[in-house]
Amino acid sequence: ILGIVLSTRDGVVASPSLMDLGSGDGRIVLAAARRGVRAVGVELDSGLVAAARAAAAAEGLDCCSFEETTVLEVAPASDTRLVAYLLPAGLSKVAARLKAAGFCGLFFTIRWPVPGEALSPRRSHPLPNGWALHEYACGEGGGEGGEEATEESGMVTGVAGETAAAVAMATAAETATATATEAREGAASAASAAAAASAATVTTMATTTMRARGRRTRGGGGPMRRERRAATRAA
Repeated sequence: ILGIVLSTRDGVVASPSLMDLGSGDGRIVLAAARRGVRAVGVELDSGLVAAARAAAAAEGLDCCSFEETTVLEVAPASDTRLVAYLLPAGLSKVAARLKAAGFCGLFFTIRWPVPGEALSPRRSHPLPNGWALHEYACGEGGGEGGEEATEESGMVTGVAGETAAAVAMATAAETATATATEAREGAASAASAAAAASAATVTTMATTTMRARGRRTRGGGGPMRRERRAATRAA
């Protein structure tokens, strides 16, 4: 990933700074710092920030830092290469924020493309694990190098299709989860109703049995009582 992010269009390694939005445990930032690249990680989870800072200190990497804040509060310089591994909803918010802030640079997203048209797609780089690194130009002129977003229409169409597919996948996943939840709730309700019906049946059968026994007892004791009455009168 870093080889792509830190290279120019012709493959020459550039020396910009890097900012990882949602840096997690800091692995991308740390890898960039090992190459001597100035790198900043932005992460809201304080535990992950502390772990990343500790890892940087243990390796003596003084050209990287980690900020404990939301990805929507940063203001990167235009020569900063941005990297993000976020879901489409988060990427959409980041893209809108970058556009509003007038950021003019390159933005790379891991796996998920950016929904909408806030940024200009340039190309998608395949990764060994089957994912892709999606490259976007922010602002007028497409950032460093000035490549036009329309230079490769096939690439733009491909990224747009991947965006739609990603959104559709996320929507399908949410729908499947909701359906599964409803099915589980329905099964639980049916099981509860069946248990209640079974309990009611058992109660009814027990009541019927007790009544039948009572009738048999009363029926069998009637003649004996009459004989005792007759014997008493005869005496």
